Amino acid sequence: LEQPAIVADLSNLVPGACGSLMAIPLIVRGQLIGVLSVRHVQNGFYSQQDGDLCMAFAGQVAGMIDAARLRTCSRIRDRCRHR
Repeated sequence: LEQPAIVADLSNLVPGACGSLMAIPLIVRGQLIGVLSVRHVQNGFYSQQDGDLCMAFAGQVAGMIDAARLRTCSRIRDRCRHR
């Protein structure tokens, strides 16, 4: 999944649900590390243009999450070495 998934009408997936959903993959170095999802009460709210914009944002978010993860791993390794 390298593109956003857009569900125009949630009632097609969940009976009784309403609105639309967009799920944007968070990818770092070709690996999926998470998914950013946004929801709106109006059916058909999200367009492919919205998805493209969110993909650009998601790339930045994924990079920040990965950098934070690497800093945390580094701190843990440093603490273990000093014990």
